[in-house]
Amino acid sequence: KVRGGALAPVSQHVCSYRAVRYETLALPVCPPGVDPAFTFPVALSCHCSLCLMDSSDCTVHRIQSPHLPLDLSS
Repeated sequence: KVRGGALAPVSQHVCSYRAVRYETLALPVCPPGVDPAFTFPVALSCHCSLCLMDSSDCTVHRIQSPHLPLDLSS
């Protein structure tokens, strides 16, 4: 038998962009025939709140990575 709500509620604060604008740069030294335009979002403002698991992919367990320090508080 599978029970609904097996995971405990997550009370995790997350921050994300609220408003963005897009900027485009030309990448140097592209081969002929390659579009050098690179477009990316730039955050204009942020919003922080509790992560809503019904509409977001909230991380329940800390992701271990050799590129991140073990203690993120420092």
